[in-house]
Amino acid sequence: MTLAGRQHVQSPTHPDFAAAIQAIGAGDVEALRKLLDRAPELVRQRSSPPKSATLLHYSSFNGSERLSHAAPSTAPVVARLLLERGAEVDALAFGDSKATALCWALSSWFSFESGVQDALVDAYLEGGAAIEGSLGDGAPLGHAIGFGYTSAVEHLARCGAFVDHLTAAAALGDKSRLAGWLSEDGQFSPAALRFTCGAKEETGRFSWPPPRNPDPKALALVTAATHGRDEVVRWLLDVGVDPSASVSLGQTALHFAAYVGHPRVVEILLAAGARADDRERQFGRTPSEWAEETGEEALASLIKERIR
Repeated sequence: MTLAGRQHVQSPTHPDFAAAIQAIGAGDVEALRKLLDRAPELVRQRSSPPKSATLLHYSSFNGSERLSHAAPSTAPVVARLLLERGAEVDALAFGDSKATALCWALSSWFSFESGVQDALVDAYLEGGAAIEGSLGDGAPLGHAIGFGYTSAVEHLARCGAFVDHLTAAAALGDKSRLAGWLSEDGQFSPAALRFTCGAKEETGRFSWPPPRNPDPKALALVTAATHGRDEVVRWLLDVGVDPSASVSLGQTALHFAAYVGHPRVVEILLAAGARADDRERQFGRTPSEWAEETGEEALASLIKERIR
């Protein structure tokens, strides 16, 4: 998955800030508690610009500086401790309205891989995090959708996130909702397109939001394929969506299904005529090469067979 770049912690304001980060990384709740007892102001300290992250951001394990490793099981306990001590739950890093600890957790490979992603989400929400994001634009759910974390998408939906839009319906496999937005002329209604448009012309693999003015049908197909919603994929193809459609940089539904490892979706797309040899423009790789990146050798072989 797409991860934040690694860099060293520069000189923060408080001399114990680096020690607090180390305690978070180790999941050492007692060590962190002692540091906060001695210096309560640590919860308001930030790393050096441009990241300007708080300790609560570090608790999300989003590849931040020295925390580019699996999250410990105590990560949610650490998050709750920081919130109890006054951490600002919706503080922003990078000066970015979408860079809250909740959004970071929902785009974190390390919290997902360690199985603590949903528990971190619960900790932040219990601490008052805005489930629709600091601007009310659905950024938390958008991060879970865009970065391919299906269990987090489902968890946020259960927690009450707004899901009445195209990307959420596609990620959740809600075919009836998608069908209700499809007009007689085969276009999605404007109501389906809430929370879907970003500022950039193109965006790379696993990011949020999608690019400016994406093709709604391609966006629905890529999203459904990424989240393994084979029935929605089949329905979209039946209503005329191009099986090789791309939202950005030539990255197709087949690329994403192959990367994440959804064999039924791969088979459906190939049967519908998806081009197996398309090279996307970010890395210059085919769907089979994306499958090989994540060890999906059987899918890579299946795709390669369609090229011969």
